[in-house]
Amino acid sequence: VYVDAGFTRGTDILKAVALGATAVGIGRPWLYALGYGQEGVEHLIEILKDELVTSMKLSGVTDVDHAHPGMVNTA
Repeated sequence: VYVDAGFTRGTDILKAVALGATAVGIGRPWLYALGYGQEGVEHLIEILKDELVTSMKLSGVTDVDHAHPGMVNTA
């Protein structure tokens, strides 16, 4: 399952993967970052990686493959 709609943060990526996504599309943030050229895009990559790693650590997940639906409150 590939998802793409409103994903802007590392936490969004972790939630989507936990709910079964194979890949997460991120559109708008890349356009904003591209306004600052290559440096902006590289900075966005670092931000997303840092947010994903932080979210995983706070959730007690050491590998994205260990993310599961029980981690996400869908209520």
